[in-house]
Amino acid sequence: MRRVASLHLIANAALIALVYVWLGIRDARASQIAATVLLGATLIAAALFLHAGTWHWMRTNNWRISPRELLRFTLTIAIVLICWWLLSLIPQDRAAQWTASFLTLHTRSPFKPESVARVIAALVWILRWFVVPILILRQHRHPRFWLILAAALLLGVYLPQRLIHWTPNFKSTTAEVVSMALRWSAAYVLATAAWLGVLRYTANSPLPPESHLALRGPFNN
Repeated sequence: MRRVASLHLIANAALIALVYVWLGIRDARASQIAATVLLGATLIAAALFLHAGTWHWMRTNNWRISPRELLRFTLTIAIVLICWWLLSLIPQDRAAQWTASFLTLHTRSPFKPESVARVIAALVWILRWFVVPILILRQHRHPRFWLILAAALLLGVYLPQRLIHWTPNFKSTTAEVVSMALRWSAAYVLATAAWLGVLRYTANSPLPPESHLALRGPFNN
C-alpha cells in the first residue's frame, strides 16, 4: 500500500503539472491545436488508467484491468462530472436573493441574502460531494459507507479547502511562500490519502460483488 500511495503522490503531481503545461499551449496554428488535443487525451487516459488500475489492484493484486472494467470506471466518472456540471449551473446568488425576499415577506422577519447564500452554497457542496457519490455508487444503501465517505470528505475535501484558503498573516514574503507551500502540500497529501481510502474500502468491502464500485453496478446488464 505504501508503494501505491507513493505512486499516486508522484503520478498525480506529474499529471497536475502537465495540465498546467496543457493549459499554456497556444492554439494559433494547426500543430498547436493538434498538440492540445493529443496531450489532453493522453492526460485523461493516464489518469483513468492510474485510478482504475489502482482500484483493480486493490481487489485482485493485479494491475491489468480489463477494457470492460475500464469503460465502466470511465462512465462512472463521466456521470459524476456531468452531475457536478449541472450543479454548477445553479444561479446561487439569484436563488439567495429570491429566497431571502420570499422568507422575509412570508415570515415578517428580515433574512440577509448573504446568510441565505452561505446556506445554499453549503447545500450545493453536500449535494456535489456526498449525495451524488452515494446515489451513483452501489453501496448507497449501507450506512457504513456513508460514514466512510463522510470521513473521507472531511479529510480529503473540507480540510484541504480550509488549508488552501487559510492565509496566515506573515510579515516576511519568504514566510508566506513557505506557508503556502506547506499548506498546499498538506492539502495534497490529505486529498490523496482520502481518495485511496475510499478506493480501498470499496475494493475490499465484504459486500457482494454487485455492490462494489459503480463500475460493477449501474452498468451491469
